[in-house]
Amino acid sequence: MVRLRADAPMRRCADALIVPLGLAGEISPRLALHQEILRPYQEIGARDFSHTALSREEQIRRLKLKAGFIFEEGWIVWSKDVLTILDNLTI
Repeated sequence: MVRLRADAPMRRCADALIVPLGLAGEISPRLALHQEILRPYQEIGARDFSHTALSREEQIRRLKLKAGFIFEEGWIVWSKDVLTILDNLTI
């Protein structure tokens, strides 16, 4: 799995304000990556945690999975926001 640096996107966005860097070409693959990573999480959630009566162990596993959801969904939303802004920029 690819490790992503949290500060890199913010730095790139700041740089893009000064000079167009082709940032959309970098963000689009990251968006696809996070969507791809999220898919199995969703499948696991539907398969393993769709029933309401979860044991303590299942609840803990579900919380770990939820952290993955939040992380991936956050990157997906952020990436889409960046792409929307870049599409609307006129330099």
